[in-house]
Amino acid sequence: MVDQQYLLSDEGVQNFIKNGYITLHPDLPDVHEEVYRKTAVIFEKEGDPRNRILQKVPALHQVFAHPTVRGVLTSLLGPNYMMHPHRHAHMKQPGQKGGAWHQDGRSKHFTTKDHGWLFEWRRHHRFRSVWAWYYPQEVTEDMGPTAVIPGAQYYDLESMRYYNDAYSDPEIGALLCGKAGTLTIGHYHQWHSSWGTNHSNKNRYMIKFLLTRTEEPGHPSWNGNGVGSTDTAPFIDGAPTPGQEAVWDQVWGWLNGESGATVKNRGGNGTHVSQLIERLHDASAPARLNAVYALGAVGEPAVDPLIETLRQTAEPAEVTDEPILTHVAYALSAIGESAVPALTSVLNSDAAWWVRATAADTLGDIGKPAAEAIPVLIQALDDPSEWVRRNSVNALGTIGRGTEELIAALKDDHPLVRCNAVNALTRTCKGVDAEVDVASRALSTVMYDDEYAIIREYAVGALEEMTPDVTD
Repeated sequence: MVDQQYLLSDEGVQNFIKNGYITLHPDLPDVHEEVYRKTAVIFEKEGDPRNRILQKVPALHQVFAHPTVRGVLTSLLGPNYMMHPHRHAHMKQPGQKGGAWHQDGRSKHFTTKDHGWLFEWRRHHRFRSVWAWYYPQEVTEDMGPTAVIPGAQYYDLESMRYYNDAYSDPEIGALLCGKAGTLTIGHYHQWHSSWGTNHSNKNRYMIKFLLTRTEEPGHPSWNGNGVGSTDTAPFIDGAPTPGQEAVWDQVWGWLNGESGATVKNRGGNGTHVSQLIERLHDASAPARLNAVYALGAVGEPAVDPLIETLRQTAEPAEVTDEPILTHVAYALSAIGESAVPALTSVLNSDAAWWVRATAADTLGDIGKPAAEAIPVLIQALDDPSEWVRRNSVNALGTIGRGTEELIAALKDDHPLVRCNAVNALTRTCKGVDAEVDVASRALSTVMYDDEYAIIREYAVGALEEMTPDVTD
């Protein structure tokens, strides 16, 4: 149990919703020194340890056991959060230049059988995962620190272009400098970069972790009562702010346990549903977001027109490249339970794979209120489309049902379905004594038998979360 004094306040959670990050300074000087020293040796002798950094530097566990860190993570992800098996240690050498602004977390495939990553169908406004960016040594501006763009986590690349290519301007970023042990918790889709050149004579290390919610929010998990306005935001100068109030309303309501069509209508009053749907194509990113959540506020009367728009969408050249898929899905997620029957029907019968895949993903984003779709989501685990199977696995993991079927999905022909099944099974069974044993046996088999090294690593991480002593 986390001491309540370390939990965030209502204001602290709202600031995270708006800015997309919070920086902490766990006071563990000896631990930070040990992590720095061991990480430097690993890079010198072995190179990038990738997902194995936690096993190689176990002192990192003490950072995440610190009460301040646990309090913030509990506030944002609920009390039963887990550390995802993906983690990555970055080294920036003297003279090494910075990288471009980007968002992590989406791709179509593994790069090799040894390296890859769990990627989503689309980005989500409701954050069920957060990044943790940790510096084991002091980092100053001349070392090329990590940088983030406050408030930009709700925009994809196309949306960021609305700001006259400001996403490529390093001056709009907040630099995550700080003393040894500085830890920044960031929204899963936070825009970030390895900013600038390392002009110092030292290697700059940053170790990245991913932490994930295992239970859907039913009430505030922070030190507050879930009330208060999200209207006013303390953004830094230059950060994109227009039109985000509706997104803040939606995420705040979701974290408080609300489901569907509860956000304020900020721009849809007196506007016909067809006009709002047309605005989903608007060149203005804020206009699109406002239309999304105005449709969410309309509720059930907007469901059929949104489903028809989804069905009229042409097959994307690359997965998720058609923005209307994303915006329609956002609106249906905001509507919530009233959209579940139509989405279930689409998943069960639509001819177009990308429409079925969007339906499965949206049901997962709706979460617990989509429980009536579980039989069809289970049936979709046999869908010919890997994307439908991947999204259905994720949805079952979010809703928290289907252990037996998720275990069967560990043997799917496609590696990304298997990878998603590992993570969904962990979220579903962690903390559920009646299901941990059967899930652990299945994951133990994956740990030794899967042909992909990264899936074996993910199975090890899942076992560590579910049964901490099993891999000792």
